[in-house]
Amino acid sequence: MAIVVTREYLISLLNEWKNNNISITDIYETANYLYDCRELKVLDWEEEESYSVTIEVLQYLESLNINFIIQEDIDFAIEFLNTPIGKYLEGDKKWEQYTSSINYEERMKKLKGQHPYIS
Repeated sequence: MAIVVTREYLISLLNEWKNNNISITDIYETANYLYDCRELKVLDWEEEESYSVTIEVLQYLESLNINFIIQEDIDFAIEFLNTPIGKYLEGDKKWEQYTSSINYEERMKKLKGQHPYIS
């Protein structure tokens, strides 16, 4: 059975996390489950199935434990998810600028020992 994941679904999850209706553990476990599904389908493939904003954000959330993703990142992830179809490269450029600006060393110190982040 295929599981279809849409940008809108990920936006709704992120908004629920932002509003503290679900926890970071909920986000992490959901992203891991979805990302590991053998029959995962997304609807936003571009350039002959080379690019998908949905896949990029899902992969980002699936690795939140090693990338030290926090609620402050939500609005930027949602902005990336709102990239118009056909404009992946433009959206990805903004996304990369944002993620490159994060002080990961500071986050690692701040989140050390907190679940689900690695120590």
